[in-house]
Amino acid sequence: MMVRAADAGPSIFRHAAVWSLRALLAVVVLGTFAATPPDAPRLTLGLEVGRGALHGDFTSVGWLGAALTAMLHDASGFGALTGFCGLTIVVALALVEMRARTRAGEVLSLVAAVVAAFAFLDFMHVCAAALVVVLERATGYRILFAIPIAVVWCNVSPDGVLAAPLATLVALGRTFEGGLRSRRTQIAWLAAAGCTLAMLATPLVAAYPAAALEAARFDRDLLGIVALNPRDVAPMGYRSAFLAIVLFFGVAGVRGRRIEDTLLLVFAVALTFVNGAALPLLAIVGVPVMAYTLSKVAPQFYAPPSRRGGWTDALIAGVAIVLAFGFAAGSNTKVRAPWPERVSPAALIAEAAAGGRSHRLFCATIEWCDYALSYPNLSAFADGRLERLTLAGRDAQRSVMRARAGWKATLAAAHVDTILARRGDALSSLLSLDPGWDLADADAAAVLYVRSGASR
Repeated sequence: MMVRAADAGPSIFRHAAVWSLRALLAVVVLGTFAATPPDAPRLTLGLEVGRGALHGDFTSVGWLGAALTAMLHDASGFGALTGFCGLTIVVALALVEMRARTRAGEVLSLVAAVVAAFAFLDFMHVCAAALVVVLERATGYRILFAIPIAVVWCNVSPDGVLAAPLATLVALGRTFEGGLRSRRTQIAWLAAAGCTLAMLATPLVAAYPAAALEAARFDRDLLGIVALNPRDVAPMGYRSAFLAIVLFFGVAGVRGRRIEDTLLLVFAVALTFVNGAALPLLAIVGVPVMAYTLSKVAPQFYAPPSRRGGWTDALIAGVAIVLAFGFAAGSNTKVRAPWPERVSPAALIAEAAAGGRSHRLFCATIEWCDYALSYPNLSAFADGRLERLTLAGRDAQRSVMRARAGWKATLAAAHVDTILARRGDALSSLLSLDPGWDLADADAAAVLYVRSGASR
C-alpha cells in the first residue's frame, strides 16, 4: 500500500507557501479584472436594466444583479464596480478551492483554483459556487440553505435557472448510492424541490424559467444571431486548453467517484457545448473532480489540510483581499478613457441619436443595439435581451443579418430607418449600392446607414 508523503503531518513551511500563493492569486485575479476592458455592450445593458429596476421596473431577468451593478457604478464609478466584481470572483475561486481541498489536499486544491481562474468567472458565478458547496458539504437539514441561495441566484442572474437541475442531479446521485429510504437522500430531494420552487420567487414568477433560458442563451436556435461556441465566447478558456484538461481528468477519474459528481460533470459539459459561456460552471463543478483524480494518480502530491494557524490564515487572507481590492478600485485603466469612447460602435450609436429625432434601429451584431438603451429616441429592433425576441423576430434578425431574400420588406414592415452593419459583410455591401439608404458614418468595425429622407 502506498503511503502518502504528507501523512506525517503538514509542514508549516508548505502551509505558509500555500497561503502566500493564495494571496498572490487573489491579487492577480483582481488586478487582471481591473485591467481588462469591460464587455461594453453587456455592461451598458446591465446598467440600463439596473437603473430601470431601481425605478420600479422588475420585468427583466436578472434585475437584482443589474440593480446592484447600477448602484455601484452610479455611486462610485468603475473603481468600486471593478473592485466588487473582482472580489466576488476571488470568493468564487475560494469556494472552488474549498471543495477541492477536502478531496485532494491543500496543494492540489491550489492548483485547482489556478486552473479554475482560466475559466474567467464573473461576479454572478459566486452564487453557483456557493450553491454547489452547500449541496455537497452541508449535512442534515443544513443542505436546505441551498434554497435561499437559489432564490438570490435566480434574481441576480438568468443562470439561476440552473439551480434546480444542479440540486436535482445531486439528489438523483444520492438516490442511486443510498436509496430513497435514506434520510440523506430524502433531505436532498427536499432541497431540490425548494431550488425548483425558487424559480417562482422572482418578479416574473412562472415566466422566469423560459425567459431565463433564453436570456442565458441556452437555446441552439439562437445560433446565427449570437455567438455560442466556446472559442468565440470563452476564448481564454478555449485557448488555454482548459476545456480539454477538465474533460480528460473527468473521464480518467470515473472509477471510485461519487455518482453525483459524474452527473454534475456530464451536465456541465453538455451545457458548455450548448453555449460556451457556461465554461465557468464547468470550472466550478469539474475542477475539484480534476483535483481528486490527480490525488489518486499522484498520491505523493496529496497534502492534508492543516488545522494550524486559523487566525494567521484569516489575517493573511484579509490583507491580501484589502490590497487586491485597493488595487482594483484605484485602477485608472478604465477611468482614464471612458469605455463608450473606446469601443466600436458606441460613437456611431451616439451619432444616430444626435438631433433628438426618433429612429428605429437594426444592428447586424445584436449586442451593438444595447448601446441604444441609453438614448430615449432610439428604438432597437432587437437587443441583448433575447428573452424578449419572439421566434418571428429571430427569423427576421437572421434574415436581415445575412441579407436573405425579403430582407428589405422585413425592415420596411418593422419601420427600421437606421442600420448598423458590419463593415465588409453582405448587408453593408448591398446597402452601399441601394439608393434608398445613405451612408451616415463609419468606424473600423461598423457602418451606419440611414434611410434616405430620414434626417437625423
